[in-house]
Amino acid sequence: MTPLTKRLTLAAVATITIAAGIWAAAMQAAPSRPSTLAADLPPGALLTIETPNFAALLRSWNSSPEQADWLHSANYSNFANSRLLSRLSDAQAEFAGVAATKGGLESPFLNQVAGTESIFAWYDIANLEFLYITRLPTGRTANIELLQQHATFSRRESGGTTFYVKTSSGTATSDDITTPSTPRTIAFATRGDFLLLATREDLMANALALMQQASATAPSEATEAWYAAAEAAGPARHGDLHMLLDLQRITATPQFRTYWIQHNVTDTRQYRAAVVDLYRDPRTFREERVLLPMNAADAPPQPDLASLEALVPDRAGVYRALGNPTPAAALASLDEKLLTRSTTSAAPSLNAPAADLTITQPGSNTDLETRIDTANTTPEPPSAATAPLLNALQSAGLTAMLTLDRTDPPDTGSLFVPIHSAVILRSATPWNTAQLQSAILTNLSAHLTVSTLGLTWTQTGNTFTLNDTTPLFLTVDGATAILTNNQPLLTEILAHRATAPPQPAQYIAGFRHTQERANFTRLTATLAHAPSPSTPDATVANTPGVVPDFFSGNLNSLSEAFRTFATERLVERRDGANIRQTVTYTLATP
Repeated sequence: MTPLTKRLTLAAVATITIAAGIWAAAMQAAPSRPSTLAADLPPGALLTIETPNFAALLRSWNSSPEQADWLHSANYSNFANSRLLSRLSDAQAEFAGVAATKGGLESPFLNQVAGTESIFAWYDIANLEFLYITRLPTGRTANIELLQQHATFSRRESGGTTFYVKTSSGTATSDDITTPSTPRTIAFATRGDFLLLATREDLMANALALMQQASATAPSEATEAWYAAAEAAGPARHGDLHMLLDLQRITATPQFRTYWIQHNVTDTRQYRAAVVDLYRDPRTFREERVLLPMNAADAPPQPDLASLEALVPDRAGVYRALGNPTPAAALASLDEKLLTRSTTSAAPSLNAPAADLTITQPGSNTDLETRIDTANTTPEPPSAATAPLLNALQSAGLTAMLTLDRTDPPDTGSLFVPIHSAVILRSATPWNTAQLQSAILTNLSAHLTVSTLGLTWTQTGNTFTLNDTTPLFLTVDGATAILTNNQPLLTEILAHRATAPPQPAQYIAGFRHTQERANFTRLTATLAHAPSPSTPDATVANTPGVVPDFFSGNLNSLSEAFRTFATERLVERRDGANIRQTVTYTLATP
């Protein structure tokens, strides 16, 4: 099963909470309260983010070197010029116009309204409708400029508490020119030590009514079926950040399909809800995720992937261990990592391609059931070249697969960074070495103009090697087959054969960021024809009109900004019907 690859670093978490807080303000508390702020939220939220100390998280982010580096990076420069941020900036200006405060709703305002125990609930992505509740002492609320403007707001009452609300006219005037704009609403209130801010009047009124009732059985976000199920499946002790998502509704929104960077909406739709908790220690960040599937399905027993992960050499840059892979998935990994990549797929031609003047009909009114916004997942039928290898994989009964890649420093005078890969397959029965060798040669023949001419296996000990023009090494040890395109990498893998504490899992993956950063910079700069991989990031970021190359500029600057994150490791396992993921980020030693 393909795991969701949502990666929440401190930067991502802080960005979410900053975006949430920029639009926020105000609330008040009753003597007797439920144990969670979710009981004060009206039902209907798409997601909630809860933290025991929002102000401390915000201070940590604002004082971090990662924030300073990111704000001066090409990655941030590219984001700052994006259509998404432009639209958010326009919306912020519209909310600031309603607030009519001198400082607007910028960072100082966020620092003012950041309290300790806090919750943020998002109700509508397109219209930026949310409710924010935070514990803030009365003495601090008196200094918030927005609250000082209460005389310019309309006064309302709900749950025995007064709140204030104002809605813009839906027009904006600049240089005596009136233009239409989106009507925006700001509502705020204080109740005891709590401050509330909402962008919908009914959200504020209903929240205050729920706070007056102080009853865990009153209809609220906490009593919604998806929320209650997700909360029950999540950890008993919440993290520094505790996020719940109604994936069934979120994945149906067009904004999610447009801006979700992973582009795995089809995978995400398998789940109805998710819980994510972030725990911070001095040298590690750890995420605990729980995914609640739409339909409970029987799954095969989870294999022990720890013994497979133990084969990963210290210098491997990225690796993925998958339990119970399909033969087709194993064939695709072999083809991508070793077989097709190591050979020339076509002979060079000196003739220009022929022009294709045919007109392709994109669809017709008799074929309205065919989806055009989802990928075609129907596998291609095996060819004569791939069929023998696919049959060998099927007959072996695969139980686990490990793929790994690493880069090495380039040779003197070389332009490119060498990338070495390995695929390790574990089967239920011992491998038929001769069948596997023959199937690999048949597969390679489809990519070589000379068929299998000159392709022979030579044996040294337990290792079989192809000729130098097609570097490929194969070692079979009972139910374990190791294939790689680099002899030193094979030696390192074999040296790591050792016992490890069993860890049944569906998926284990790791990424060694510190180790791969320098070679990634060099490789992407070469591919992008950048003048120098050592060009200061700030030069690109501060040059007007310069759009950084996606890999050598944009992603490389993100890697540079978060260079203190040394490694990342993900473990995915099944717990009954649910999927649990643990993601651990380790920080580099100073």
